[in-house]
Order: sequence, then structure tokens, then C-alpha cells
Amino acid sequence: KKKKSLENIAKHWKVGDGIIHNDGHGLFLTTEKNYSDFELRLEFKLDPKADSGIYLRGIPQVQLWDTTEAGGSWKHGAKKGSGGLWNNPKGTPGREPLVHADKPVGEWNTIVIQLIGEKVTIHLNEKLIVDQAKLYNYFDKKGPLPKAGPIQLQTHGAPVQWRNIYVKEL
Repeated sequence: KKKKSLENIAKHWKVGDGIIHNDGHGLFLTTEKNYSDFELRLEFKLDPKADSGIYLRGIPQVQLWDTTEAGGSWKHGAKKGSGGLWNNPKGTPGREPLVHADKPVGEWNTIVIQLIGEKVTIHLNEKLIVDQAKLYNYFDKKGPLPKAGPIQLQTHGAPVQWRNIYVKEL
């Protein structure tokens, strides 16, 4: 199973010139290490119609997507911007970003995510978009958030690029 997973990753994920490229398909790119409390900084660039995310401790997700009407996800909330905790229950703080802070599709965005305990704070392009919101355990609705887990980059729909990825344990 691990061999098939690695083959899938090699097919859809490439690295060149300091940039991780994904073609919009395939498995998540996952850290080997599990993280507890941390700050993640990275830059991402979306192609038109991209729908992507960052899983924290293996839990979905900080939503990254094409926020244009042509991107096709407006009815799902894309017009409000990237960075919300998309898989949190509807109506909970942090599910939708506080402000739309995305740069135009095709430009590099900078995101800083801090997870301490169950609380997430997110800045997108230096604007506060999630402020100390609880990250809910999507896979066990009644259970607590795992104390540690991997960081995962997820994409589907269209290519996404990632660079300057830094994790600092807190």
C-alpha cells in the first residue's frame, strides 16, 4: 500500500526551482512527523478553478480556493475568501474568513497558521482572517481534536503550487 501511495504522489506532485507543484489530482502530501502546537508559514498559488486545503493534525481543513465567480465554488462560499476552517460545523466562528484577503488567481499568497490546543489563528496576506477559532474534529464529531497529527497539503480540481514552507513547533 505504501508503494502505491508513493507512486501516486510521484505522479501528481513535482518539485522544481524551490516550488512544489501539484497537478490538481492525487493523494495529499503529508509530513512524516506529527505536530502538536505549531505555526505554519507558506506561500501558495492557485490556478483557475483550484480547490485546495491544508489539514492540521490530519483534520480538514484550512480552505484555499479560486474565489472568483468563474472558479465555480461561489455557491459553496468561495466568494467570502480562502482561509476559513471549511469543515467546521456551519455557523461556528472561523468557518468563514473574517475578510476576503486573497490575491488574484495566479499570484502568490502568503498564509500563516497558528494552532495551539484546539484554537486556530490565520493570517492571509497579512490580514487576520481567523481569530482563535476552535478547530473541530471532522472525523469524530463528538471527540476532541487529536493532540498531534500530520500537516497535509490537499488539492483537487486544478494545479496548485507551494513554496517557502516553514513549520515552527510552539
